[in-house]
Amino acid sequence: MVIGHYRIDFYCVEEKLVIELDGNNHYIGHAPQDDLAREVFIVL
Repeated sequence: MVIGHYRIDFYCVEEKLVIELDGNNHYIGHAPQDDLAREVFIVL
């Protein structure tokens, strides 16, 4: 599923629920900042 230019793992329209499964790659380099930007975009 894609929201904006972000790829997400699961989205339930009825519940307004987004699930993102994080692996080790989400904890290195600039990934934490990218994850935060994605979260802000999806929530707003």
